[in-house]
Amino acid sequence: MRPIETNQDDPSGEQMKILMRGAMIALFLVVALVTPVHAANAVPTGCSDRDIAQGNAEARSLNARIAAHNSRPRQFRIPEQQLQATAYQAEANRLNTERAALVAWANGCRVHLQGMGPGSGGPHRPSTPPPPQRPGTPAPSVTNPTPGYPAPQRYPYSDKIASDRTDRTTLTRTTRFRDGGEVNLTRMQGRAATGMNAAITPNMLRTGTPSTRSVTPPGYRPGLERGHLLANRLGGLGGDARNIVALSNAANTRMRVLENRIARVVARGEAVHYSVTPIYGNGYSRPPTDIAVGAFGVRGGIAHFEIIPNVR
Repeated sequence: MRPIETNQDDPSGEQMKILMRGAMIALFLVVALVTPVHAANAVPTGCSDRDIAQGNAEARSLNARIAAHNSRPRQFRIPEQQLQATAYQAEANRLNTERAALVAWANGCRVHLQGMGPGSGGPHRPSTPPPPQRPGTPAPSVTNPTPGYPAPQRYPYSDKIASDRTDRTTLTRTTRFRDGGEVNLTRMQGRAATGMNAAITPNMLRTGTPSTRSVTPPGYRPGLERGHLLANRLGGLGGDARNIVALSNAANTRMRVLENRIARVVARGEAVHYSVTPIYGNGYSRPPTDIAVGAFGVRGGIAHFEIIPNVR
């Protein structure tokens, strides 16, 4: 969503900017789970594709109203314009309230889904009980967190890396860069990548690697592409199966347009929070049906969210 601009002469403008920044970051965290604004105070009992589709329609409507609000003049200097200034400020307040409600509901939905670990069932999650473990049995060591694929590739530009680890319990890979950048690749579901979130900084640009034939994601076939969740030019590795999904050419092109925008913003020195979540509407053994993406600059240089259709 675009940031909402307020009356520049209103002393509450800075407070509004703080609110908007918080809302953008929260939305970044739950980018695939936007749901209807009118249910923001409810406790979600499920987050179906239908709920998500309805919520995204409302998000697009809110985006349009924000764009219309931001396109109007926002400086009111003379006393005769006081009524206009008051109305403009009131509209900004309403839009921020709607936006906060949207984020609150989405966050509740995210928490609901995260509680559905293996064995609990739920949208796009198989119901397989975890194997029994004897009390006190230590967790097995992780030899390869991407079973069925080669061991994950390491970053070639080690001088820019502060740390690069895979958690033994969650199997999430966290890479931290020396200028504060960070990439998190979440654990796989079978052989399918499940998501990426990052704080992209200048040190990360062009540190990634292209895709490789040794990493062939579920559902890949001629006519599709081995697509990065975090692009090569933004610091994504093509040799880590947690970062690769089967993409249509159209979906890959739309993602590349957004990635180019992000790269330009980061090159100017602004960090960008970026999240990519593949949605497996047909199961994990097939390509994602959609890709949810969200990018938000810490200084407002970019604010974008969409769900990109992939292979239906």
